[in-house]
Amino acid sequence: IERYELYKYDNEVLSRDYNPKNEQVIVSDSNEYYTIQQGDTLYSLSNRFNLSVNDLKKLNNLSDNTISIGQKLKIK
Repeated sequence: IERYELYKYDNEVLSRDYNPKNEQVIVSDSNEYYTIQQGDTLYSLSNRFNLSVNDLKKLNNLSDNTISIGQKLKIK
């Protein structure tokens, strides 16, 4: 199931409109940092950047799985 389809089903249940936007991976010029977007999780980022969740947490000194939109995470 694609991401859009999940939102579509959620919105049908919650009776709201959703217009998906084109996703962009925002990585700094040095390609070492990623800026967290809505819907990102450490798990999804670990798959995207071929790292384990634990590696991401260690690289960024995270004590738990909490991340925030706009936060920059080191990915290399």
